[in-house]
Amino acid sequence: MDEAHLTTNTCLGYAARLKPYPHKGVTGLPERLDSPAVLSRKLKRLVAMVTEAASNNGRVVALTGAGISTAAGIPDFRGPRGIWTLEDERAKQEKKKKREAGKYGRGRGGEGSSAARRGRDEDGASERRNDALLPSTTPKRRRKGTTTATTGDNTMQTPSSSGVPEEEERREAATTSVAAGASFEAARPTPTHRALAALARSGRLAWCATQNVDGLDLRSGFPRDKLAVLHGCVFTERCAACGDEVARDRDVGGVGLQPTGQTCVRCGGQLRDTVLDWDDAIADRDWEPTQRAFDDADLALCLGTSLRITPAADLPLTAKRFVVVNLQPTPHDAQAALVVRARVDDVMRHLLDALGLDLDVDRPEHTLDSGLSSP
Repeated sequence: MDEAHLTTNTCLGYAARLKPYPHKGVTGLPERLDSPAVLSRKLKRLVAMVTEAASNNGRVVALTGAGISTAAGIPDFRGPRGIWTLEDERAKQEKKKKREAGKYGRGRGGEGSSAARRGRDEDGASERRNDALLPSTTPKRRRKGTTTATTGDNTMQTPSSSGVPEEEERREAATTSVAAGASFEAARPTPTHRALAALARSGRLAWCATQNVDGLDLRSGFPRDKLAVLHGCVFTERCAACGDEVARDRDVGGVGLQPTGQTCVRCGGQLRDTVLDWDDAIADRDWEPTQRAFDDADLALCLGTSLRITPAADLPLTAKRFVVVNLQPTPHDAQAALVVRARVDDVMRHLLDALGLDLDVDRPEHTLDSGLSSP
């Protein structure tokens, strides 16, 4: 079964396009939910903070991450069923298989010997100690530099004609399909995407910077002149000559700002994908207005983001105050004015209701292939 064909236009396919990355940090941390009583108090405070900032000529901004798109069927990276979490679990299982093969398949003094096992156990303990330090080693979608590494693949016994046992192949295909999630084309904006668009249209949200490449912010109708797509979008191409941006109704493929084979209708220049790889710099046209917006912000809403990919992760630190809404802990929780452990869709529904705004679920979805004006 052609795994690449099945998952190219999904989050798993996007992750596969990226260069291997060694600084993922700890994955699969448990998700926590505030108790109803605690959540009620926090939501009241959140509403008061947004109301105060928005009503006193203040500026409210937002930074969004993969957690706002999971309800659309697009997996995140570090959650319990995240892309990187499952990848790490898979690597651990492979390591365990190799250890067991060494333990039971070798004679005295070989890989299965107690001395060899002690060495591997010590390596594992060292790896666990290093893992405990990883939250402070944040991955970088860089403006200046990064590194790459490799990850392991499956090794199976008793190959079939395709090199993999048939039952294992079926199980692997099913796991891959679940892990990949919805296709980018099939995914639809979540209540959080629609809530952010409503806040922006009402004038209560001055700027939104998204780290997501799924295009759901654009589909929700969020005003393009108030949106920074920091890491690119799988649906958009940009002209290398005049900078004009064009949106398609399909994943254009590619990563790393590579030519797509299309030409610009405005100037005839070469169109390139907009999706950043790890060593690509965030475009100035997105980064500079985002820095200014957060520097000037009275309140920053950090929604569904682990706050571990820099430089975006450090943006809220420059605002006067910031709020974190995320089910898992982030490295900046201690500095936050408020940390809400709840599903982001529930939080945003409550916020809009308290502000007297309509989620506008029946509002027509923005058609991506109609083209976009550059911000």
